Amino acid sequence: MSSMIPQPPPEIQIGGGGGGPPPMDGGGDPGGGTPGKIDMAEAKKHVLAAIQSIEAAAVAEGDPQDEATLKTLAAKLMSMVGANQGLEDQAMGAGPGVKLIRKSTQPEV
Repeated sequence: MSSMIPQPPPEIQIGGGGGGPPPMDGGGDPGGGTPGKIDMAEAKKHVLAAIQSIEAAAVAEGDPQDEATLKTLAAKLMSMVGANQGLEDQAMGAGPGVKLIRKSTQPEV
């Protein structure tokens, strides 16, 4: 009777083979970078560049309402950067002294 049942195609694995996609390890980068790798420094660099572009657009904007909207957007992005820094400090157990050191070593703008 087993000869009456045809064999499945090779792409269909029966019996617990290693089929299916590999599990993601927390990150995953569907954009083509390193799969599963989260690069927070790279992300922060892009967000800061976006803030600079938005602030430049706000200065160039002729309409006061649009300028205010752009400045609000830049402020929200900067708030996100600051919140992330706070989370990093908290994760490392850093106290207020670390913040003071960071502020004292910032380059003058």
